[in-house]
Amino acid sequence: MRVCHRIRDRFDLVIGSAQEELDLGGRGLLYIHHPDLGRFWRRYVDCGGKPLITKLRYLLTGRTRPWMALSDFSVERLKQSSVLTNSDWTGLQVEGIYGVRGQTLYPPVPAVPSGRPWNERENGFLASGRFHRRKRLDWIVRALGQVRRTQPGLTLNLVGTREPLDDGPRYFRELQDLAAANSAWVTLHEDLSRTDLSGLTGRLLYGIHAQVEEHFGIAPAEALLGGCIPFVHDSGGQAEIVDRDRRLCFSTEEDAVRKLSAVMRDGSLQTAILESLAPRRELFTPDRFVEGLRNAVRQLAGSD
Repeated sequence: MRVCHRIRDRFDLVIGSAQEELDLGGRGLLYIHHPDLGRFWRRYVDCGGKPLITKLRYLLTGRTRPWMALSDFSVERLKQSSVLTNSDWTGLQVEGIYGVRGQTLYPPVPAVPSGRPWNERENGFLASGRFHRRKRLDWIVRALGQVRRTQPGLTLNLVGTREPLDDGPRYFRELQDLAAANSAWVTLHEDLSRTDLSGLTGRLLYGIHAQVEEHFGIAPAEALLGGCIPFVHDSGGQAEIVDRDRRLCFSTEEDAVRKLSAVMRDGSLQTAILESLAPRRELFTPDRFVEGLRNAVRQLAGSD
């Protein structure tokens, strides 16, 4: 941020981050994945533009953080930027913290081949993402274990990468043990290539994503583009991927078991859901993202 403040005048427009909010030193364009830095403004003083002696006093008295003082972070300067967010849900978080209304631009989802025709696919689920406890992959195994009581041919593929820090190694070992205990129907794939992931997506019927308040969720969007029916937790931006369809959004394990079972046993319901989801795929293509970003840049350039 210090470098950005120093060199921003050399450029027509500064576009900041694809992660959290940033102080670009003035007017610019922010693409916010989640307003992670917002948690600091409830505890610490905004010292942007303050003299060095004031910043030192704030640091010594615990009223600011070192990175905030070093970067000369200013909330008021942040608010001068135009904001894009990766979901309506994230936009509401940004507005609640900063009072700035953003515009939703869904992330670009990597191209996924359409895969096999629906009636040639395997009766299985795909859950992909990082092997992180927040992804609740163990919860998915338990919930689908309940569904298997009426759908005994159901399978589950867990796909992801290890988290090397904090609780990551322990959680991965737990998932390995859980997959081994349910090896008749659960398969754990680590570091699957993009080609192999696309192939797996294209031959399964369903996707499932259980993280609570996921900011967007590339995995269920990939499942959608790959021709699967994705089920998602009824929170965060992921529910927008399926247009908040009550048939596909679950809240509790009991709710998930009931809704998944209802769809799996009803072919006509599956057809109706696939038809309703088909137009949603265009919202998450790279072309749609590129055009949306270009439009945002044109709007800013045209307002100068």
